[in-house]
Amino acid sequence: TKYNKNWKKMKNHNTNLELNKEKILQQGMLTEANINFYADIFDYQFTTANRWAAELPKVEIRDEGTEPVLDTASLQNVLPSNQLYLSSLTELAAIISKHNPGLNFDHALELLKHDSANAGIIESLLIMDNSKIEQLAASAGIGHEEFLFLVVNCLKPLFIALREKHYTADPETHREKTCPFCGYYPDMALFSGEKEGKRYLSCGLCENLWAYRRISCAICGESDQKKLEYFSEEGNDRYRVDACHTCNGYIKSVRLNRLDEIENCDLIIENLMTLPLDVEMLKKGFSKP
Repeated sequence: TKYNKNWKKMKNHNTNLELNKEKILQQGMLTEANINFYADIFDYQFTTANRWAAELPKVEIRDEGTEPVLDTASLQNVLPSNQLYLSSLTELAAIISKHNPGLNFDHALELLKHDSANAGIIESLLIMDNSKIEQLAASAGIGHEEFLFLVVNCLKPLFIALREKHYTADPETHREKTCPFCGYYPDMALFSGEKEGKRYLSCGLCENLWAYRRISCAICGESDQKKLEYFSEEGNDRYRVDACHTCNGYIKSVRLNRLDEIENCDLIIENLMTLPLDVEMLKKGFSKP
């Protein structure tokens, strides 16, 4: 499968969610209310990414070859005073609260509007410094998962818009386990439909796609085959899970057939369609980063 510039365009996940809604509901992992929640989140992401594209803040972009390309230190210094950031943060909190009436984000919003909190939050997110995020969540009076969901989904449209504007490298030129643009971790993978197809990772923050070694842990980089294992559902070869006994991490993968185009594969929706695999992996003692 050859490099296609359409790989880099943000998908309207809500369109693909609607197309696959019945399949997802049939699995019994998500309810109609859950689907409606994701639909609102995806609408927010798509609309906000387009708004960011029209008025991106000035940030430092490193020369390609130096990774990650995005200088996050320059970004986190301008966010607390950026009106689009502040308004989108408030909008996102309202969406989450609408679907989860018991959640109150008032303290979190106040916290995230001040330089002292933002000064390290992006860096903490990129290096998975859970202690810092847990500390901020406690200060905000909400759970760690809820705080992380708010932060990631607020930053995601901005990071996607920045990547689409500034990142032009061919995905084949990168072989590391973290995103070459923003430095975040992958949340899904795919294998192209060619014989001995290539493996690509998808960034959980900016939705970038880049090539990665076929036999290597996407979480810690372990390449000893004796410490790696993969699982798949009987009778369904579209999905597989690659697990690592060194870090106890795992990543789900989509295996495309010869006729599938990579740019048509929406890994965000595929992630929702494979939730039963997450349950099985947690039962086996593995976890996602």
